[in-house]
Amino acid sequence: MAWVLSNSSEHQSKTRILISKLEAYTEVLKRGLDTNTFDIAIKNLPTDLRVTIIDNVGTVTYDTEVEKIGQLSDHSRRPELQEAHYKGSGYGTRISESTGEDTFYYAEYYKGNYIRTAIPNTLEKPLPYNSARILLLFGLILLLFILWRLYKVSKDYSENIRKLGVVSRKITEGEEVSIAEFPKLETNEISKQLLELLKQKEQARKDLEESRQQLILHFQLSDTGIAIFDSSGKVEFATTHFVQFANMIASGPMTDLSELINDEALVEVKQFLDQETDSKVFTTKMHTSGQIFEVKALKSGGKSYELTITDITEEEKNRVLKQELTSNVTHEIRTPLTAIHGYLETLNYHDLTTDEREAFTEKAFQQCVRLTDMLDDITLLSKLDEQRKGFVFSQVDLQMLADEVRVAYADRLTKTGNMFHNNIPEGLIIDGNRSLLYSIFQNLVDNSLRYAGLGITMEINCYYQDSQYVYLSYHDTGIGVSPEHLPRIFERFYRVDEGRTRARGGTGLGLSIVRNAILIHNGAVQARQHVSGGLEILFTLQKHHIAPSDE
Repeated sequence: MAWVLSNSSEHQSKTRILISKLEAYTEVLKRGLDTNTFDIAIKNLPTDLRVTIIDNVGTVTYDTEVEKIGQLSDHSRRPELQEAHYKGSGYGTRISESTGEDTFYYAEYYKGNYIRTAIPNTLEKPLPYNSARILLLFGLILLLFILWRLYKVSKDYSENIRKLGVVSRKITEGEEVSIAEFPKLETNEISKQLLELLKQKEQARKDLEESRQQLILHFQLSDTGIAIFDSSGKVEFATTHFVQFANMIASGPMTDLSELINDEALVEVKQFLDQETDSKVFTTKMHTSGQIFEVKALKSGGKSYELTITDITEEEKNRVLKQELTSNVTHEIRTPLTAIHGYLETLNYHDLTTDEREAFTEKAFQQCVRLTDMLDDITLLSKLDEQRKGFVFSQVDLQMLADEVRVAYADRLTKTGNMFHNNIPEGLIIDGNRSLLYSIFQNLVDNSLRYAGLGITMEINCYYQDSQYVYLSYHDTGIGVSPEHLPRIFERFYRVDEGRTRARGGTGLGLSIVRNAILIHNGAVQARQHVSGGLEILFTLQKHHIAPSDE
């Protein structure tokens, strides 16, 4: 019976090792898919590893072993895929239909597809379940028979009952029970009660192990790196994120995580863990290679401890950005408010003619309009910063959209003698957010009308396109921007000429909105001087929308 249990345990252990290996390979493949380096990731993996990509209806879209994947059968009923569909991952062993080899498969459901990895099956066949069950049942029957015979010949019935009570109490309270403490049994009722208690204890153990596995899975899926160290400083558990982040903050390559606490980068953390204080938690921030990490240490029982490492680079950048935005907003809003205050004070406390009163009222109104425009732009920028995943994308005809902007500005174009030429070809359609794309064209035209001068020409062109992007250029023939200002014109509230731009009512946010709206469409934007001397904006827009991931 011990051999049966040993055989089963060894088989399970080897199975877990294979799953862990293929799980690590799958993580590499997922990063390759996310960063468009899938082919490079394949080359860096073992040559005997078979990789298959299967869509959510069971059709094979990629396989490293089979060239004519169209001849492969429907994979939707493969056991590892069905398990992955419900649990996120699954595994199985069988003879491959395409290679004829005994193969160990591991699959994960990732972003609407199944990533399946496979290697030759090196597991020995476990003892058949029915045979093991018969042996275990036979052993249990034999044990019960021996106990019954011992009880029949026992002369100390009361002592055995007392022992049974002690054993039952220990099992109920979760204490360890040795085989020597078991009493001899005589009645079936007592046997049933004892077996019921043992079943309850075993079920509790299984529930605890399941909860433990769920907790480990939760840790692995977390963006935070987590590691648990025992009282001697050895690693009991560490997530892949922790290994990666630890090597980022360490002063050198970290092959043994147990040595991390002695690294010079974690001097403050080690001092905290060595100190005898009432505080159980210590947090510090570390800057390295342009990234910012938050390291948190938690003292556990004895000298054991936990470390967590979180990449807070974006969070810190957003915090600084919001501070700068708050400061800039305060400064920019104060100017129109001060002007409005002055105009109203003049209207209230000075004896003015009707014409003068109308003039001051109109000036106050224009400052209110400017303030409203500024608040609208600030609101849009805040949405672009904080809700990158919340915008609805649909099919947008860029040529028709640019024409809508031209029509909207027709009166201003006529009054100023300016011209706008829409040279985008008909039928140029991309996946985009219509409102944001409109704001790109609108702010470009508005910027030219405000600052480029009178009698100018504005043009929007699509000078190139490929399978992924459209390449657009916008320029005007106005007074242009000096080269030293070009790198900064997309900054919020940046003005080439403070007096000139304020006098013309600009908020200083138009080109910043243009840049952020382009980034939402996975594009890029640059500025340069046009051959005419005016300002030229070159930008790209992604044709097919890919939603940002949660990672």
